[in-house]
Amino acid sequence: MEMFKNILDRRRFKTINCLWNELMLNDSWSIGYVESLIDSRLFERKEEWEEFYYDSGEDRNHKIANLVPHLSHKLNDDMLLYNNRNEIMLMSKEIVNLNYNFGRTHDQLTQKAVILFQVAVNRSLDITIQESIEAVRFNTICKTWNEVIIRERNTISYLI
Repeated sequence: MEMFKNILDRRRFKTINCLWNELMLNDSWSIGYVESLIDSRLFERKEEWEEFYYDSGEDRNHKIANLVPHLSHKLNDDMLLYNNRNEIMLMSKEIVNLNYNFGRTHDQLTQKAVILFQVAVNRSLDITIQESIEAVRFNTICKTWNEVIIRERNTISYLI
């Protein structure tokens, strides 16, 4: 079983990761319950998991497209949790579960990376947009695979 490799410079990744956490872009509201998603089926290869995550985001988009515009806008607001957590508390469980129970598309993860990059630039942090995109991908998809699947399977192998 192959792990995802973090190709980013360690120092830069740590800087980006701190900002990622601060802006709450790592929250399940923003990226879905990734551990539940990865446990929802068996993946033989890491690429299958990544494709499934993005496809799940497409499924989410189809469901959101059927909502009234103000709700779909809120569900797609990457900064709603950071800026106005109370808005989320006012939504029905059925509506918020559209964010929690699905992944995001590649474009949606890229949009999160753009937000991250813009805030980083405003704070004079030394990162590129490509580093930001890779950090978001790694934090969302790769770390989940490495920490849930690889660690779990290694533990099972060790115990057997």
